[in-house]
Amino acid sequence: MTVSQYVHNKATEMVTGEAFNSMTILDGGSGQYAGNVAELCFCEFLDSYLLNYQYVAEDMGHYDFILNGSTIDVKAKQRNVECLPHYDGNVAKSQKNYDVDLYVFASLLMNKNRALECQFMGWIPKAQFWQDCTEGNSGDTIRGLVLRKSAGSLQYDRMRKMEEIWNYDHTK
Repeated sequence: MTVSQYVHNKATEMVTGEAFNSMTILDGGSGQYAGNVAELCFCEFLDSYLLNYQYVAEDMGHYDFILNGSTIDVKAKQRNVECLPHYDGNVAKSQKNYDVDLYVFASLLMNKNRALECQFMGWIPKAQFWQDCTEGNSGDTIRGLVLRKSAGSLQYDRMRKMEEIWNYDHTK
């Protein structure tokens, strides 16, 4: 989806210029813009399907959304090339025990400091992610990418399609 001027402006307003917490990967909170854009675009995605959800990222918990009783953490990556299905989504190992049900992975196509496109690459239950992912430590190379922090890494084409997210029943 194209990142609207509204989303860009709102995401920029939300940036504090400081690390969100001790688990923030990029220096000085520079990844906040990307995370904000991805979350706001996810709101638009859910709205387009007329889904009832809660956006709770401002509460500074371990998740950003609640949908059908499931907690969702949106993970964003900035890129300067189109994202392909065989690319990886990553979750920091330090977040492995966070109280989250699902991960949603977004890729932002950037032009300098401006997000142009937000592509949702897929979603996966947290337990399945950690069961299926390749874990690595800071400095390790997984499928050609050097990890900045210790993380789990899983290819997007091994995740579920976005349109299936509202059917997920976390009670099973």
